[in-house]
Amino acid sequence: YRNIYLITKDKFKVDGCINVLEKEFPFDINTVIGYHGKTKKNNWYFQQLLKLYIWQIVHNIMDRFLIVDCDTFFLKPTQFVENNKCLYNYGNEYHMPYFDHMKRLHKDFKKKYLDKSGICHHMIFEVKYLKEIFNLIEQNHKDKFYNIFLKQVVKEEYGTSGASEYEIYFNYIF
Repeated sequence: YRNIYLITKDKFKVDGCINVLEKEFPFDINTVIGYHGKTKKNNWYFQQLLKLYIWQIVHNIMDRFLIVDCDTFFLKPTQFVENNKCLYNYGNEYHMPYFDHMKRLHKDFKKKYLDKSGICHHMIFEVKYLKEIFNLIEQNHKDKFYNIFLKQVVKEEYGTSGASEYEIYFNYIF
C-alpha cells in the first residue's frame, strides 16, 4: 500500500494515516436527510457514498484501492491482488432490496451469482469500474450519482437496508 486514509468528520491524528474530511465530498449527511428525512439509516447511506466517492476526493489515490469498514479486522495475512488481478471475498447474504435498488439505478444491473454476495465488510475497488458505474447511472438518469443513489432507495425499504455499495460494485464487475 502507499497510504492509509481515514474518512472522518473532524481531523484527528493517527500515526501513519491521512485524514480525509467528510466536508470535502460533494454531499453531506444533510443531503441524505433531504431525500429520506431523519431515519436510522441516514448514516448507513452516507458512509456508502463516502466509500464510493473517495476516488474523486483523493486525487492521487491508486487505480486500485481497498476499503475496509471500521469494524473489520484481518486476523491473518490477506492477499487482495494476484497476477495483477483483484481477488474478491464474498458472503452469502441475500437481501432483495439491494438488488431492487440496483435495478432502479440501471436496467442491466442484476445479481450475478445466486449463492454469492459482495457483502463482506471490505472491497477492493478499481477506479476504472467506478467511473463506468457512475457514467452509466448518470447518463441513464441525467443527474449526479449520489442524488440518483439516494433517490432510488424506496421509502418502504428504509426500515431495512435499501441499498448496498458493495453489492452494486461486486455484481457489476462480474
